[in-house]
Amino acid sequence: MGEPDERPTIAEGAAPPAASAERAALPPAAAAGAGAAGRPPTDAWATFDRWSSNLFLVLAVLGLVVTLTVAGASATYAARGALLAAVAIAGCSLVILVVTAAGLDRRLAWARPTAWVILLVMIVSGLAGAALDLARNTLTVPLGSAFALLVASRRPGPIRLPGGRDRGIAIGLSVAYVVAGGAAGAPAWLLTSPASPLVADATALELRLEVGCPAGAPGSRIPVAVSWTWREREPFAGGTDGVGVAWAYAGETGEAGDGVAFDADSVTRTDLAWMGGASPSDGAVQDVVGGAPNLTWGIDVERGRLADAGVAVDLVGPGANGSFEAHGALTVWAVYAHLDRWTVRRETTCSW
Repeated sequence: MGEPDERPTIAEGAAPPAASAERAALPPAAAAGAGAAGRPPTDAWATFDRWSSNLFLVLAVLGLVVTLTVAGASATYAARGALLAAVAIAGCSLVILVVTAAGLDRRLAWARPTAWVILLVMIVSGLAGAALDLARNTLTVPLGSAFALLVASRRPGPIRLPGGRDRGIAIGLSVAYVVAGGAAGAPAWLLTSPASPLVADATALELRLEVGCPAGAPGSRIPVAVSWTWREREPFAGGTDGVGVAWAYAGETGEAGDGVAFDADSVTRTDLAWMGGASPSDGAVQDVVGGAPNLTWGIDVERGRLADAGVAVDLVGPGANGSFEAHGALTVWAVYAHLDRWTVRRETTCSW
């Protein structure tokens, strides 16, 4: 007969040891992953993967809208070929975002390292662009970097490159995204950012407003002329600028603006300017003059390459035959909007 088994046993109905109770309390997936010291459970990566995938898909949709818009408007830019090339390259980066999002959803081994590189590129490029803008006194908020940083903070542990074929896919997609992002992002910043040395700022424009203020009692017309001169040019100018003239009149009755109208408008360059304005500059003009009676003109930047020009209009009074009252005051504003980037404003008041 063998020796009796003297190992301690758990009596029926007794509580299990503490360690076993803790493991029993864990969900099956967590209990399986908790055995590897220093490594998070597999499900800990679910939030990182899901947030990364959602961010990439949202950015891909927004990027597609912007890309199609820029491609459609490229005909108004002198550098159309370069702009279309940048659009094509940007399209490649959008494809990489969608492919990586699909890989994360399917838990493919190459997807997570690729996603990490994309997030780092978004963070660094956004912060670098904001720093360049700030260096030229332009404040921009890198929302893309902020969202990428938020998603990156959900990483529960280090990300390692897989081996074999998956390693090649991860490296290839990462390099392609870095190259495509840089090749498309740098020209886009140079051509569109207000802080770019290739984009004129408000100091490049000299705007003049001349109002024929009457020396005594006014006649039936008060001429208004607006002209502008560019001190600097943009090498790749395009789009439509806007010019606006607004006025406010207070006569002896004290009621501002009653009855003053316009007549006999004219432009110095009929091949470049037309009455009515156009997007995107018209919105910027209306932000300045929209609360008063006004006239607006559109300026063809592509054809004129930021040419010097001017517009003029006669204002007629509210009285018979367009006369003004014997005593009154007329305030006139002029505004020039360069695309939707910035505006320059002038103001003159006549009193008699």
